[in-house]
Amino acid sequence: MGTPSNDRENTLNELLNFERRLVELRYSLSVLEWDSEEEIVTLTLNHLKNILNRYLEKELSDNDIYEWANLIEMREDIRLDPTHEDLLKELIFELANPEINGSLTKERSLEMRALK
Repeated sequence: MGTPSNDRENTLNELLNFERRLVELRYSLSVLEWDSEEEIVTLTLNHLKNILNRYLEKELSDNDIYEWANLIEMREDIRLDPTHEDLLKELIFELANPEINGSLTKERSLEMRALK
């Protein structure tokens, strides 16, 4: 069994890459303490683009994307890539809050994917 920090890092990387089913990711995150003294992993624009590609390929649903972004939003142990920090913050907020921003569409996902 790994150390707690390795377990946290592995779980967070699995989240960023959406490597497991949502129910499994939610459970793994629920056993971690919410507060973190440090940012352990970094969300990049490539993570987001890979998730959007999977949505466009119909591997993930709009609800999957909403849930994924919701699990990421506001976590203290996930840093946003400083090169695209404001953009990532804006896009994760948009994806995590469809009741405010509207549901994800193919057109919007293509626009997001094209951002640099």
